[in-house]
Amino acid sequence: MVRVLAVILGLGIAGASCAQSLPALVPLSRIGPWQGVSALIGFRGRLWFANSEKFVNHNSADLYSYAPGEAGPRYERHLFSQDAGQPLVTGGLLFWPFEDSRFSTGHGEFMVTNGRDWRWQPLPEGDVFHVHAMIANGGALYAATSAWRAGLQRSDDRGRSWRVIQDYPTPPGRVSRFTSLAVLAGVVYAGLTRYSQPGPRLYRFPGDQAQPVPGWHAGVRTEALVSFGGWLYALNRNSETTAVWRTNGQRSEPVQALEGVPVQAFAVGPRALWAVSGDQNGGSLWRSTTGVGWRRLQHFAGAFPLSIAIFAEQPYVGTLGPGNQGTLWGPAQAESAGPPASFAEWPDIAKPLMTRQRLSAQLQILDRVLAGSPVSFNALRRNLAAALDPLIKATAPGLGQALAARLDGVPSGAVLKGFGGKLRIHPRQLKQWYLLRAIALSGGARVPPAMLEAAWHSAPNGPEKYFQPLPAALWAAGVLGQGDAATLKALVSHLGTAGEPAWLDGDRIGALTAISGRRFGYDRAAWRRWWAARPGNAANQ
Repeated sequence: MVRVLAVILGLGIAGASCAQSLPALVPLSRIGPWQGVSALIGFRGRLWFANSEKFVNHNSADLYSYAPGEAGPRYERHLFSQDAGQPLVTGGLLFWPFEDSRFSTGHGEFMVTNGRDWRWQPLPEGDVFHVHAMIANGGALYAATSAWRAGLQRSDDRGRSWRVIQDYPTPPGRVSRFTSLAVLAGVVYAGLTRYSQPGPRLYRFPGDQAQPVPGWHAGVRTEALVSFGGWLYALNRNSETTAVWRTNGQRSEPVQALEGVPVQAFAVGPRALWAVSGDQNGGSLWRSTTGVGWRRLQHFAGAFPLSIAIFAEQPYVGTLGPGNQGTLWGPAQAESAGPPASFAEWPDIAKPLMTRQRLSAQLQILDRVLAGSPVSFNALRRNLAAALDPLIKATAPGLGQALAARLDGVPSGAVLKGFGGKLRIHPRQLKQWYLLRAIALSGGARVPPAMLEAAWHSAPNGPEKYFQPLPAALWAAGVLGQGDAATLKALVSHLGTAGEPAWLDGDRIGALTAISGRRFGYDRAAWRRWWAARPGNAANQ
């Protein structure tokens, strides 16, 4: 998909096309440096959302939250992902899927927060690059995933463990993805993307078996699922057209009132179903009390809507643009959602203790992989995962230090090709990349500050995949909470370094936020003032 903003200019709000009592939505905040605001969701009395680059490969995904009446949004967290999937609130926790984890380990990843603390968690089963969406139903969690094949995973213990309940059969060389989830009458529904052999793209899971939905119109993608008034609504997309369809699980039909309307997303409120649409002329806000008859309430000139949420019974919209920043729209006057509840308790995810003998044996396996000469990128990635995953999933005294001690001893090797031959990958860098991931998730170690100060020298590439260790080192320092003076100096002093990709500062800012708890976001001057004001730092300036 080409960049929508190439043909969208200006800023403004046209009057509603029909009489309506709701006040017009206004720009509450323009957020950058990325062009999109999406994945809106209410949690703990605040509206949360992602700021990222949409429709292109790009290593940007920052999370913000906003409370009515505040001057602007609050920076919350940086995801080590190319984008954020559709989040989930359940059991007092907020789950943020990694739509494309930058570690590309073949395992899915997500972050979970109670609003104060954050934890990284894996989806350890299945072959996964993307976690597109998460949903809860009947005490279970579900995750829609994909790599080359669409998958649906289920957890019955609040995310402690997962199992694959659907591995969608896909011919070699083709791609399929489950990208959207919803629940209707206690049954999970999943929207499928598959570009070859157009057909019905909506499945229901009354148990662990997939069933195609009767009468669903043929297409290539079914997206944006929501449940309202006993019906499931979704976008049925072909290569050039989008139609809104609905089903009650027994029969399916088009929503005639929205024929020809390029709907992008839905949201369910207490008394109505809402939608946003967008094309090269801007966007529109729609509302329906029946799901059949619809009214257009507002036009957004110069902005392309990506997401809508009903928060404190008011609509909020996230858009691509206007201009080069994303925008959060909402009512100019809005009441607070009320005081947040107490912080939820974490699910107990205890790692088993690895014996000294087992640790020694697993480290020997790792050393053989690190010393070896790999035959391909995929083979090396699989071998590293097989050697490191058992260590990450367990705990052992001195494990983190043992892994950190291996960073410098990794030998060089012949350059490998990856991602369809588009990337030239140095085996030493790839090995250090995954070692840093394992160090961070094992704890008890330290990232060498020299790795945080390394010059960036990777040439741009189409998939936006980079295995130079610097980004992984930045992420690891944040996960470890590595707050010594040398680390903080390395992070702050390199903010805004010329010649680097803009997203690399996102990694530094994410690490600084995780370590310090400060929420300066992309205000680099504020970070420098904070660092300069720290006792004993005058000599370091």
